[in-house]
Amino acid sequence: MNKLLAAILTVTISIVLTLIAAEAVIAVVKPAPTICKIDVSTDFGAYVLSTNRKLVYVGKPNGPGMNRYGLRGKEYPLQKGNKKRIVFMGDSVTDGLNVSGRFTDLLERTVGNTYDIINFAVNGYNLIQEAEYLKELGVKFAPDYVLFIVCANDLDVASGIVNTMGETKGSGGLSLLEQYRNAQGLADDVFSRSNIYRYIKAVAISRQAEKKIADEGGLHVLTRPDVDAALHQINDLARQYHFKPIFVFVPQMCDAYEVSRMAEYHAALQDQKAPILDLDVLTDRLMPKPQKYRLFLGGSHWHYNESGHRFVAALLLDFIRSGGLDTLQ
Repeated sequence: MNKLLAAILTVTISIVLTLIAAEAVIAVVKPAPTICKIDVSTDFGAYVLSTNRKLVYVGKPNGPGMNRYGLRGKEYPLQKGNKKRIVFMGDSVTDGLNVSGRFTDLLERTVGNTYDIINFAVNGYNLIQEAEYLKELGVKFAPDYVLFIVCANDLDVASGIVNTMGETKGSGGLSLLEQYRNAQGLADDVFSRSNIYRYIKAVAISRQAEKKIADEGGLHVLTRPDVDAALHQINDLARQYHFKPIFVFVPQMCDAYEVSRMAEYHAALQDQKAPILDLDVLTDRLMPKPQKYRLFLGGSHWHYNESGHRFVAALLLDFIRSGGLDTLQ
């Protein structure tokens, strides 16, 4: 009997030590499996799974073109100096898809002596993800102002990296995103903290037939309750961490559906008395539509070319220098 107990104890200790070693190895070699098959040397960057189901993925810390926080651009310390900080939240439009000079980079060159300009944009993020990313990482940088760059697809889930990676189907026919957003099990919450569990789960999912979320129709569009919940979260963070949120509608070339979605977003912001800066309306006053078209990359009505980024930077610069950050209500 004593030999049996000794054998069981030996096996148990061996298993525990093996799991601890595996956790340590995976944490170093592959801390979070990639969930999108993209060329990490491109402007898309590198992305890794997040244990936070609202985020699904984040920029890979120290990945190609990324700093240690998984952000593109200049790396700022968490500790704020004597300059005020402006944090930008957004998606690939703010992240500067396929351009070298983002409007935030241009702003940093002009007002960098007065403000820290920190770009937290992540390709493909929607409003829920932006609010959650602000909560998880953005507030750690002690921002004074948080500018949410509003684009036509901010209320859609099926965009950016979610589409680019080609969402896969897992158990029960659910996509990875659905699993992350809908899973309620306490066990999965606990196990997701394990590097081994996340790795095995990602490998298992990746072996299933590929299926893009975009093929699933309108099941992945944020509803008004989704928007209201995200805005309440942002307002709660603003009160807790003492920053001012501002929602900036940047120039876009929207179709009828996108116009209606932006109107819904605008109405939700007005209902919560959120500060709104509508640069899209201002742009329509400043230039005719054919000229506005020339602000965008060929084939896109959301993503700016370098001229577009310079134009948006100029509008934001005027806003900042006019004192709008403090006076806009």
